[in-house]
Amino acid sequence: QQMENPKEAIINAILDERQIELLGEGYRWFDLVRTNKYVSVMNNFYQTYIGAKSNLKYNLYRQDDSRVYFPIYKSNLLDNSNLIQTDGY
Repeated sequence: QQMENPKEAIINAILDERQIELLGEGYRWFDLVRTNKYVSVMNNFYQTYIGAKSNLKYNLYRQDDSRVYFPIYKSNLLDNSNLIQTDGY
């Protein structure tokens, strides 16, 4: 089994700690997107938990997935012509 590099190990330890400490506060998704780990973490969750324990249908994430980012409110787009709507919305 390949050893995790020290930088990656520290990032993963911080993410694991934040997942526990900030449970229910809504930061996990943003942590995963910011560190570019949403694909591996979420796909692993869907495949090992949702897929293995239920009949629910799900779509796996891709690196270029437009579902990652939320849409910009229409009022914000109207107020600021420099903003461009998030792809997929």
